[in-house]
Amino acid sequence: MKKNVLIAILIAFPLSIALNSCVKEEKVTLNLPENLQTLLVVDGKIEAGKAPCVLLTKGVPITKNLSLDDLAALSDVFISNATVSVNDGTTDYTLTLQAVPEYPYICYTTNNLIGQVGKTYTLSIAYDAKTYSASTSIMPLPTIQSLTYSANPIIDSFYNVILRFDDPASQDNYYLSNKKTNNDKENNQEYLKDEYFNGNIYNYYYTSRARQQDTIEVSFSQIPKDAYDFLRLNERNGAGSGLFNNVAQVKGNIQGTNTWGLWYGYQKYTNTIIIP
Repeated sequence: MKKNVLIAILIAFPLSIALNSCVKEEKVTLNLPENLQTLLVVDGKIEAGKAPCVLLTKGVPITKNLSLDDLAALSDVFISNATVSVNDGTTDYTLTLQAVPEYPYICYTTNNLIGQVGKTYTLSIAYDAKTYSASTSIMPLPTIQSLTYSANPIIDSFYNVILRFDDPASQDNYYLSNKKTNNDKENNQEYLKDEYFNGNIYNYYYTSRARQQDTIEVSFSQIPKDAYDFLRLNERNGAGSGLFNNVAQVKGNIQGTNTWGLWYGYQKYTNTIIIP
């Protein structure tokens, strides 16, 4: 079935949300900047043990209907002629546009650089006679004690899936979690900060509606505060009627003129549990 998405101001992160959700189309009136189509949108990440991946796209007018089946129109928003590099504190690595096996399936990357916990990585982009930059660090995961399940005490025949971890007391910590049930492709991201359990052992409940024979895949990462703020608010803005609530507040950490997006590092815990 053909899907049509009303792209709202930007495409990279909202496109990934739109692929996994249904947004009611509404007529709105906004005073948009004249240079909207020159906006550089950055979706960049570096995971511990993996190569960096940076997706660059152009801003798209809110009035433009873009079909996800229209490959020509989609290719027009992707930027393929930028110069992209990452510095790990000692060496500059040039990233080139390559196919990758997971979302976003094509991005600027290199196999010569692999993310390491504790290192800081500086992204540099040159495009359309302008330069952009951002820095991020890969913070270590908290100590994971267990991934277990238990019967839901309120809803009969349902189970809770529980991740138990030690939250470090020396700093504020921000977390990103994701779960999939029975290979479901739906995006089930959640965001967590240690405001109420700083320095304590914490039981994080992934789901209360798992059933017997369900296979639950989970992931858990500690992310920088700027990534936590950006991803959480961006997902909120991309859902339902709240699409334009806080657009000005989620610019991200990319430094430069007329740009929007995020460059962030993380280490990820992944595991699978089956409810017998």
